[in-house]
Amino acid sequence: MQSTKSWLDNLKFRVSWGLSGNSAISAYQTLATISSIVPNSTVKAPMTMANPELTWEKTAALDFGLDFSFINGRVYGSIDYYTSKTYDLLYYKTAPPSSVFTSTISNVGKTKGHGLEISLGAVPVKTKDITWDLNASATFAKDEVEELADGIEQFVNGTEILKVGEPVSAYYAYDMDGCWGIGEFEQYMAAHPNFEKPKSDFGDPGTPKVIDTNGDDKIDDGDKIIYNRSPKAILGLSTSVSYKDLSLSIQTMARLGGYLSYSGYGLYLYDNANWGDLDYWTPENQGADIPSPGCAGATPTDYKSSIQIQKGDYFKIKDITLSYNLPKNIINKVYLSKARVYCSLKNYFTFSHFDNYDPERGGAVNFPLMKQVVLGLNVTF
Repeated sequence: MQSTKSWLDNLKFRVSWGLSGNSAISAYQTLATISSIVPNSTVKAPMTMANPELTWEKTAALDFGLDFSFINGRVYGSIDYYTSKTYDLLYYKTAPPSSVFTSTISNVGKTKGHGLEISLGAVPVKTKDITWDLNASATFAKDEVEELADGIEQFVNGTEILKVGEPVSAYYAYDMDGCWGIGEFEQYMAAHPNFEKPKSDFGDPGTPKVIDTNGDDKIDDGDKIIYNRSPKAILGLSTSVSYKDLSLSIQTMARLGGYLSYSGYGLYLYDNANWGDLDYWTPENQGADIPSPGCAGATPTDYKSSIQIQKGDYFKIKDITLSYNLPKNIINKVYLSKARVYCSLKNYFTFSHFDNYDPERGGAVNFPLMKQVVLGLNVTF
């Protein structure tokens, strides 16, 4: 291919297929266990139920890939498209009401998915003293439940759901619209005189406003909707610029779409919840999404898990590093072959609708991702 020799370095097409197993659960979690009814008691009771018919979750995946490089490596990248099918999906299946157990791990069905992964890199500038590298990536993925065991259409486990035709990882909860304002529920009842209050305190000022999504004038499981936990896309962009011995690198990423359960929005149930610095409802702040701190009653408690479900979109600058390689004529005097000083900002800039929280953590408030300022020295003898 002499006609492409001047600009094409590499062009490779790949096809691969594989079958992988996944236990998806921790060791010994499939075994039946017993525990003391009260601490330090010799009287034991069953705690978890075994499932002797349990098998490994299996995934068959087919991947088509393309690797390329142009102009002496100045432009390069890869593109992958994959499809997958998962069999014997592992899931906590709700036990019958007559059982002493709430759920058991079971193989419940089949899922399918597909996705596109793109990685591009370039070296826009490369001279004796200056080098500029640029890398970008994008991942798009979609999956759904194809079939469930015993012909069942859906499994519900708390706020999680597996439903045929819906995403594999999903929440199942009510649609929320902030909190009831003073006098607002009375206006709602005037427009909907047949509405049945699910709780005696439903509609009290400062309590969660649950949407009657199917319009049947009552709030029940028929009003719950499905929230896809998986993002539509994950994007990444990184760059580095070097001038002689000085270099600067920046790494960014973005998540587009998907929901998470932010447990920080459940702190209003505690009287001292004001430390959370959230947008709480007060008579002076009636447009807030978070119920009044310390509000009691059945309504605030029962709908807490739905309030916690929030959009998980964010953009963050994961890392900024400035470094300098010390001159050879200095480090050679102390018998070093190389010395590098650097300063890094890690997880320092995050942009989302959450205040003072990094949603890359996934919604949990324990062990949050820390902002870090790192000063360092690397030496080579």
